[in-house]
Amino acid sequence: QSYYYAHANEKALPPEHRYAYGGAPAKLEEPASGEALNGEEAPLLSTAITKYSWADEGGFVCIYISTEGEEAAVAAAGDGKCDQVQVDFGVKSVELRIKCSPTPFAFVLRNLEHELIPEECRHRVSAGKRVTLKLKKRRPVTWTRLTKTG
Repeated sequence: QSYYYAHANEKALPPEHRYAYGGAPAKLEEPASGEALNGEEAPLLSTAITKYSWADEGGFVCIYISTEGEEAAVAAAGDGKCDQVQVDFGVKSVELRIKCSPTPFAFVLRNLEHELIPEECRHRVSAGKRVTLKLKKRRPVTWTRLTKTG
């Protein structure tokens, strides 16, 4: 049967079975503004970097964050020679943090489609132009997407 016929004979559910009631939401405790979390400084909220491009370039996959989509983030990275740009490469992840005030920027990709060699991954800041993440592939396969879906 088609979709329309399969659902035509359903009986209406009573209202108490249509929704799952769990009560009012409970607010989580927040530390005071100057209070530390487990002896550490409270992390600053970051602005997500969402506009980027990428390309499979043989043994590497390059991710480009340019002024065309993320002008404020690239400007905050400066020339990359100070400690404002921090990049952590994992086997299946990459995390870029640009520290600046008032709001830092973050670019995080987890669950990459294929594995990386973190020790051979690099980043480069071209002042006023772009931030490039050069990810070294563990296996020489063509990447058709950055992350696994589902």
